[in-house]
Amino acid sequence: MESSSLAGKSSHQTLHGFPPETPVKPHQQQPGHTGPPARDPGKAPSSFDERTGSFLAGPDHYMSYHEYLERLNQSDAESKDGDASGYEEHLNIVEFPVDELITMLACLLTKIIEANDKLHPNHFDNTIAVRQKLKEHKKMKKLEKEQRSYRRSNSTSFTHGGINTTVSHISEDENSDDSFNDEEDELKNKYLANVLAFHGTNVPGITLHAYLTRVLKYCPVTNEVFLSLLVYFDRIAKRANIFQDKKSNLGDETPTDAEQIFVMDSYNIHRLIILGITVSSKFFSDIFYKNLRYAKVGGLPLEELNYLELQFLLLLDFKLMISVEDLQNYGDLLLKFWKREQLAGEIVNRDTPTSE
Repeated sequence: MESSSLAGKSSHQTLHGFPPETPVKPHQQQPGHTGPPARDPGKAPSSFDERTGSFLAGPDHYMSYHEYLERLNQSDAESKDGDASGYEEHLNIVEFPVDELITMLACLLTKIIEANDKLHPNHFDNTIAVRQKLKEHKKMKKLEKEQRSYRRSNSTSFTHGGINTTVSHISEDENSDDSFNDEEDELKNKYLANVLAFHGTNVPGITLHAYLTRVLKYCPVTNEVFLSLLVYFDRIAKRANIFQDKKSNLGDETPTDAEQIFVMDSYNIHRLIILGITVSSKFFSDIFYKNLRYAKVGGLPLEELNYLELQFLLLLDFKLMISVEDLQNYGDLLLKFWKREQLAGEIVNRDTPTSE
């Protein structure tokens, strides 16, 4: 079951809750009254059930995020059987300081791009090579298809009224597998084009923490918008893995094929961040800004940001909805990462000898 996502920063944000456990008594109708029963003031609106011919009372309560978090903590406490040492700490998405969340997020993304810069130093060039190979493969498949159709066609010639006529019979499904593979290659080629659109020619000189702080200063957004970046980046990577698994039809495997399709590195992370915030703020927040403002804050021309916004949506397959459970899970994982980093830093500082 998918819950509605968070919106806004107040603790009064609402989630669709469960209907009341006790059934609401139907309103009594006045004698001779044939219309729908009158609704008491302050009650939730009712819906008409055509099967029973009666009105069903809707839920009169919506679960706030505070209530959701309390239930989550209670459920964890019960599952741990009173073992306080194993109690899992949850990130309070509504009340957690946004500047601290930015620090945690910047630390995580920085570690990711530093690792990817070392593991995939030539990702852009390799991706271009994969696209070129796809184009050449498409041309070869088209040529082979035409030759195969010509060889396998059965021609019959006859003369009628002095007119020579040739009829060719070609099997309808002889190239069905090739058509499917061609479609897969075309989808992958388009996806690669979406990925390459975010690659910059130079690495921006601003750190991720400073970049996120700049976004918060000039385009204030709430915690769920920043957390949605992790969800969206993960979705894009998982979708890229699907194409990665389906490219065995290219023939011989080469080292280029081993390259990942989607890699966050120093050349694209800033564009991915500002576009993720642009899309997420429009989806989650009641108040957002014009693209011109996002472009100025992100350091991009307006035309480029407009173009990249569409590319970002295509990478996500326009799937922007995030359940509160997913958002909470990513927030908890980020909090765990941050605590491990703090613990590792304390250990390093304790083990480092001080100069006297």
